[in-house]
Amino acid sequence: MGDHDTSPTCLSSYEHGDFVRDTFLHYFGCLKSAEREEYLMTLQPHEKERIEAEKTRIHEQRAYFEVDGGTRKLVERFVRSINKRIPRLKHRETPDVIPAKPTRENAFGLNAYMVFFKKSEPFTDPDYSGHFPDQRIAVKDILQDDKENNPLMKGCGENEIRYFHLPGNNMDWIEEAMARYYNEPRPGYDGSRRPQTPRKPYMLLRPEFWRGQQHGGRHDAIHARHMRPRCDIISTDPENLEDSPKNLVLFMPYLHWETDRQRTKFDETMRNISESHARDEREGNINRARKLRAHSDGRANPVNLNGVLPEVRLPPVTHLDRSIKVIKTTTEVFQAVMQQQVEANPQSKFSNTKLAEVLTNKGLVAPKNTLGKILYRAALLSEAMDNHQEQELLKAYLYHSPPFHPRRTLDQSYYWTLKTTKKRDRDQVVYRGTAPKRDFMHDYQHKDCKGSGCLQCRQDIRKVPRLIMVDQLWLWILDGNTVITSFPKRYGRNKPDPSAVHKSIRMRLAVCRKGEIGSAYDLALIILDQCSRVFFDRTKTADRQPRMMDLFASAIGDVTNRQTIAYDHFWDTAQQVSNIYKSKDPVDDAEDKAKSLLDINPEGKLLRETKDILDELHIMINIKNKQHRVYKQFRKHIEHIFAPHLSSAKELGTARPKEVTENDESAEESGSIRSGVHRVNSIARDTQEKSARWTLGFANELAADLDDRLTDLNNLRESAEHTEQALNGLLGLKQQQASVVQARKSVQQTEETLRQGRSIMLFTIITIIFVRCQTTDGPSPILTSF
Repeated sequence: MGDHDTSPTCLSSYEHGDFVRDTFLHYFGCLKSAEREEYLMTLQPHEKERIEAEKTRIHEQRAYFEVDGGTRKLVERFVRSINKRIPRLKHRETPDVIPAKPTRENAFGLNAYMVFFKKSEPFTDPDYSGHFPDQRIAVKDILQDDKENNPLMKGCGENEIRYFHLPGNNMDWIEEAMARYYNEPRPGYDGSRRPQTPRKPYMLLRPEFWRGQQHGGRHDAIHARHMRPRCDIISTDPENLEDSPKNLVLFMPYLHWETDRQRTKFDETMRNISESHARDEREGNINRARKLRAHSDGRANPVNLNGVLPEVRLPPVTHLDRSIKVIKTTTEVFQAVMQQQVEANPQSKFSNTKLAEVLTNKGLVAPKNTLGKILYRAALLSEAMDNHQEQELLKAYLYHSPPFHPRRTLDQSYYWTLKTTKKRDRDQVVYRGTAPKRDFMHDYQHKDCKGSGCLQCRQDIRKVPRLIMVDQLWLWILDGNTVITSFPKRYGRNKPDPSAVHKSIRMRLAVCRKGEIGSAYDLALIILDQCSRVFFDRTKTADRQPRMMDLFASAIGDVTNRQTIAYDHFWDTAQQVSNIYKSKDPVDDAEDKAKSLLDINPEGKLLRETKDILDELHIMINIKNKQHRVYKQFRKHIEHIFAPHLSSAKELGTARPKEVTENDESAEESGSIRSGVHRVNSIARDTQEKSARWTLGFANELAADLDDRLTDLNNLRESAEHTEQALNGLLGLKQQQASVVQARKSVQQTEETLRQGRSIMLFTIITIIFVRCQTTDGPSPILTSF
């Protein structure tokens, strides 16, 4: 709940008393273990099914964690701590389940979402679990070639709208899903060659609409990957292009957020995957070179790859493996030996000692009491279980062909040529606004702590550092009745997360007005709206989503306030120095006062902070401009699609009915059928016209909303630019004041030099006179003249 600044409540995002709207989260987040069984018996069958499925998933994942080498230690340490605290749990029976290992074949246990409408009304497909709009299906099932059970392969009925969502920007899943939709083989890509007999999946995912739109090559940084923003209509007929294709593709970036800890965890995971991939690629190149060398050794004149010059055999160069830790001190040597001993014999007597625990957990928080250890290790285990699916997904698809597109931070999306933006990421305005102030942090371990403890420490420890991310929306409208989207969620399971884009889409569809979704394009407009309104819908308060606009306004206001204080300090100091210089008896501290006018470090820090704010606003405005450009293309295409309905309605509205004469009475009976058909067609055209006008009206409203959101960002930028100009003006005044001080100092030095010159001249004259008097016997001519 936010920054934990409110009273603890149920994990459900809905406030409730006895009436529970989210039974799933209430079961796992509110109830004690002893209360769950009784509550479960009061639920509906579909609610029981969902809870039982989640319990099974948890048991399977726990079983897998107990046998997996990378996670077994987390489980063992947690079990050891909790058994020490609660000995009776040692004899507790656990369900005997088969460990569920997340693999590429089972799509890592991830789920896709399905939403159905029939005749503009919400519809729940009884063949699948869940209810509108929360029906889910395993990703492996929606990618499987099974026409009987795969909803994507079933035909779309008349007046029916379908929506499928795949979690994550995985190009491999998209290509497989499009092949399943058309029930045809997956498209093959052979460089720039076009297949002799292109099929519909290839026509839909032609290079100019798919792989050719990917930015970033295999040698670029991972965060350079993204699809270039665009929106186009596509014809899937390989022979005759339709005049008005009903297929549309859209790529658009949008803003979202993530906690700094999760972002750091997954950055580390991707870095390890990249290093492992680089090692494998290097070893593969070496093996290929050895095979080529062995093949060339059998020739009289060995050649290189191009067959032009003889092969030059150079001594092999061995580089230091970056994964190997360089040990520099005796303490690190001892710790490395103990770490190796524990890893080799985890069940040994020494591995279970407190000394081994301390030595092998350097840099981690080490709680002293048993309860603290239980909570800490439970948090580590829970975090590992939440992140495991997506980490395995990254390992499988990050360097796959086609590759997976990971989430990007705000700076990664703009400075994509940089190999790392870690320092810039932690300098975000949102990060600084949500993290504890490092300059004012206290030590959490107080020696003398009475009562409720330190208020500031309690406030700091509740803060969760967060930052802005840039995600991608991939959207297809197929045959005018099926919508397929692909965009990521926040890292981990994150239940509940009302700020999740797809969660907000489902929440909005659950309360949509009757007839609001009249076509797939209405549904696409809602998806576009929810993606673009993240951070701009300020009514949401029940989650940890940072209030980005408020944080930027606060940061700009803080800099402006300090800039005002700096101005006041400058004028006060300048006035004091001026008064000192004007006084008849100058005070010695005039120079000390003047020195503060020559120090630009405080204003320089403020200017740097303002530049950072402007830089981030510039990036976000750039993203909003891309959204606006993509949406402009989308609106142009739907206007073209709906134009025939509007033009036919206009023609019907301007036509005058023909008057019936006596000669027509004989044809009245024979024309009654035609009249009925005409009436039905007229009703259908009226319905189409109404739907078209509703969609275009909704599109115009969304365009106005996008303009308003862009205006909000521009207003913040104008405020920051005004502050920047004021700081530049202050630095200019300081420069001018420095010139005045230097000029005054030069005058003083000149006067001092003149006085010293006169003193030296007088001293020289007097010395000459008295020396002459002492060297002559008689009186000096000068003296005798008197």
